[in-house]
Amino acid sequence: MTGVFDPSKVIIDDHTVPNVMKCLEEYKWRREEIEARLCLPNAIEVFSTHEAGHIIYFKLANLPAPILFGPTIEYDGKRFSHCTVGVKPPDLENNVGYFTGKFMIRLARAAVAGGVFLEALMGYSEKDNGDADDWDLFERYCKTVQRYDTTRDYNPPKRWRKARAKVKRDLDTNIITMTEIQNAKAEFRAQVFPSL
Repeated sequence: MTGVFDPSKVIIDDHTVPNVMKCLEEYKWRREEIEARLCLPNAIEVFSTHEAGHIIYFKLANLPAPILFGPTIEYDGKRFSHCTVGVKPPDLENNVGYFTGKFMIRLARAAVAGGVFLEALMGYSEKDNGDADDWDLFERYCKTVQRYDTTRDYNPPKRWRKARAKVKRDLDTNIITMTEIQNAKAEFRAQVFPSL
């Protein structure tokens, strides 16, 4: 599936943006950026591969299933934000007791898996694997947990590096099979791009 963006088939969720704000330049450029990303060659395949990594490792970590979402522009009353596609992990602030010890290792694997999948399966570089937001979120999780659990060192860069190495090994040794990957990609596409 090459997955070329077709505005009539892919809806950009902007329900939090008041209609009066949709005429602003900031809204317009965010919408154009999402559309441009979706028009890139193999965009749907790239997004599906990245998010499949997260889906598989969320399941392996026994996390609640992440919420899968497609193109979104949000306005929180003060500022805009946007995302082309993604998975929403569990809420840390309300579940901080859950995020301790070995669990954080599994969470790190879920965070890095999308980028590692793009590198291993589609030849992307670590610099271009789409992990910037994943890293920011994981680092924030580590810092939040560290506030509640001062007995452990939740060193985000160290955990990130170790998690990347583990996910790479899993792919290299076929612990994660192509069937699992294809199933996770199909799950993502069915929920986020059902009409493509």
